[in-house]
Amino acid sequence: MSFTYRIGCFFLLIGGLIFFLFLATDMVHAPRFSVFFASLPLLGLGYYLWHKGRPKPRPSGRFGIVTRMRRQKKDPEEKKDGR
Repeated sequence: MSFTYRIGCFFLLIGGLIFFLFLATDMVHAPRFSVFFASLPLLGLGYYLWHKGRPKPRPSGRFGIVTRMRRQKKDPEEKKDGR
């Protein structure tokens, strides 16, 4: 896992906790909108960093037969053109 992925997860966690703090203040009929507006940039930045630093998925190999058939089909055509 990359460093930006971990920092993004951290900001998402902190932003989520601050957002739930806003929900708790809203439940007691004393909403603190400053807490809400503090959570939004943290959630946005956290999502951006998390999405940017996410590890790439490995190919599953589900359609390996189909891709091999396509390569074999393309290879003879490339050999004919490259005489």
